[in-house]
Amino acid sequence: MKVTMFDFYDEDRETPIDMKLKDKTVSKGATFKKNDVTYMVTKVFNKKGYKRKCVEVKMVAYKLPNTVGKFAHKCPAKKEIMLNMEQKHVKELIKKYGKATIKAWKKGTVKMAGTAASVCPDCKCVFWKDKNELPDTIEVVSLKGKKRLIKRK
Repeated sequence: MKVTMFDFYDEDRETPIDMKLKDKTVSKGATFKKNDVTYMVTKVFNKKGYKRKCVEVKMVAYKLPNTVGKFAHKCPAKKEIMLNMEQKHVKELIKKYGKATIKAWKKGTVKMAGTAASVCPDCKCVFWKDKNELPDTIEVVSLKGKKRLIKRK
């Protein structure tokens, strides 16, 4: 069944996505996976201008590569919070965390640690990986003042 999907945090319904889903996943509370990302259907509705059934989805879980240490998460909830915040509160946050951090939060970027399972405090999305693995080690060899990277085998 073809449906039109909207993100949970897209209140104005500006970015629709057409997708083919199974009939059993087009109901409130149902979950489905696409490319190692688990989504949950929060609302099923009809909207003027769309012939298909409309579905509102929220990202629930996201699988990370096993070698990830830290990563940046584009959090739509954090972005919404920062855009609706009063200017005096923003100035207080700038004093506490710095201008660059607050600018990143306004874009929705949140830095997270890549542990076995992490939960975003704002959107409650779970980020997980199968196991903690170290990335390939690299040995730096100096040759006449120039450095050359060699991968170990």
